[in-house]
Amino acid sequence: MGALVLAAGPTAAGELGFSIIPATFSPAIAQVRATTAPVDAPPKLTSELLAAYVARQQQLKSFDAFSVEAQPALTETVLLGYIARKRNPALEAIADVSGPPAPSVTPDVLADYARSKFVPTAKRVKHVEAEELCLAQAIYHEARGEPEQGQMAVANIIVNRGVNPE
Repeated sequence: MGALVLAAGPTAAGELGFSIIPATFSPAIAQVRATTAPVDAPPKLTSELLAAYVARQQQLKSFDAFSVEAQPALTETVLLGYIARKRNPALEAIADVSGPPAPSVTPDVLADYARSKFVPTAKRVKHVEAEELCLAQAIYHEARGEPEQGQMAVANIIVNRGVNPE
């Protein structure tokens, strides 16, 4: 079953219309899909597989969280590195799907954008400044007596919740 792509473009009446069309896969994805065997039958139970399973279960039972070495200190560099590593594999897969050509920019498309989505730069700057102030106030009220590491941890939680509110 192929993927579907939602295509947007101006209709004959000059409105912005949407249609769903089958997408073609990039050659790399098509090759992986062609070489991947379907998962119809479970793997055969061999003595090696059973021994590996038993060994893994014993490791899990003997795991002691208190014997784990302490993690390195939370610094700004560590926090920013963690945030930078956040990625979404689903979005990367979507980027690999070849869809229809993007609609060309027409006066109707520009007019629709200006009418519905355009936000002046000054208004965007005010919004960003308000978000920055909100974050600073939240850190102050949640961790004002904490050292810098504690404040960075609170900032990390707030940013993560903002990125993924689930």
